[in-house]
Amino acid sequence: MITLINMKFLDVLYYNYYNFYAKSKMDPTPFLTTTLTLSFSESFLVSGVIDFISTSCYCHSIGKFTMLIITGVILILNYFAYQHNGKAQKIIHDRPKFFTSQSISVWITLFFFFITTSWLFWWPIYSKNILDHCR
Repeated sequence: MITLINMKFLDVLYYNYYNFYAKSKMDPTPFLTTTLTLSFSESFLVSGVIDFISTSCYCHSIGKFTMLIITGVILILNYFAYQHNGKAQKIIHDRPKFFTSQSISVWITLFFFFITTSWLFWWPIYSKNILDHCR
């Protein structure tokens, strides 16, 4: 059940990211850009949660190299999940939505994107404060 919810969530994100890049008409490869954007958003979330747990519980930050590995693994997994097996075209054809509402889906996608991207800016400051209290 949880896996289905997670996959639907990612499918809706993928569809809305694709709509943004396809409508911008400046991107010649919206499928690739969509996969990259979704991968980076997911990797910011996963790296952030792992770093939060590591910093809060063990007084140790995971480091940039570990974050790059997490990003690479998620990028490869998303490539095989969406591009390699043709799931991307199926998602675009099915047009998944949250609560059968496109406007709610867009707002949730924007919220997810801004939260995960903002992690890049505020997490280093917060992490430094946590590590300062550990010493």
